[in-house]
Amino acid sequence: MTLPAHCSVWEGLAVGLTSQSSSSKQKMSCDHVGEPTVMVSHSWSSPYIHLTAILKRYDENTNTNNFFWLDIFSMNQHDFADLSGVQASDPMDGSIANMYDTMLQALTQAIKVPNCMLLALIPHERPALLTRAWCLYEIYIAWKVGAEVACGFVPEAEQSVKKSLLKDDMLINQIIDSVDAKESRATKNSDREMILDLIAEACYEGSLLTNSFSIKVVSVDGDVGIVDLKAVGSSSQQCDGVDFQNSAGSITVENDPGCGLSDYDYSVKYCSDQDKLMVRLVKPDAYDVTVTLENHKCPDGGEV
Repeated sequence: MTLPAHCSVWEGLAVGLTSQSSSSKQKMSCDHVGEPTVMVSHSWSSPYIHLTAILKRYDENTNTNNFFWLDIFSMNQHDFADLSGVQASDPMDGSIANMYDTMLQALTQAIKVPNCMLLALIPHERPALLTRAWCLYEIYIAWKVGAEVACGFVPEAEQSVKKSLLKDDMLINQIIDSVDAKESRATKNSDREMILDLIAEACYEGSLLTNSFSIKVVSVDGDVGIVDLKAVGSSSQQCDGVDFQNSAGSITVENDPGCGLSDYDYSVKYCSDQDKLMVRLVKPDAYDVTVTLENHKCPDGGEV
């Protein structure tokens, strides 16, 4: 279990279970299986002896016997591809696209249900998970659904991190600066390309009678970001570079009187479970309605 994980995790469990009596297996099921309280994001290349040390330390720090959700035990994307008969070099046809949709929905639920994610930062100076496309996507989902995100270190590294933070912000800045989704890696390049498409600029479109509306998410930095807004209809106007804020997974864009959409009185809410934007319009035309904007691929050239 000290080697990078592939089949070794399953084989190790199988050997351990085979050597146990029926009563021991039943007791283990009762004591160690339950609804997850923490989703663990980790790099499969990291030694599992370090991962188990982090889980144990998290229990100690939270004074709780947590149930941890680990993707390798329940949702191995490599197995999905093998079962569907699709190789990494194959195009994204209908069957593989449906498989990815199912997997991504399951991954979102795995984060949303416990509403808590633990990052297994190994090694602590340059965590491997921050270089992996799937791990970065898991962090992205956690931000979208408003889940709590905690950092986990092996005990020795935890003490080193605490001392470093008491001194200055050099270590934390070093870790943050090392994150670059475009340079991230994945075992299957098709996974990486799919993930980069998912976290690229997001565009939402919808219409109401003769009016159409579109919103483009230009950038996100923690709980704030920038969007471009556009309305076409009885009053066609556009507003670029509008600030938005995220509060517990709910993104709100308030109308700016100085913006190019002065003829509109509106507010915008984000539904993370459906990946849709809900635009409430009060004017023009003196009505109070809500328009649903669906996620669409952004047009070429970066325009909304």
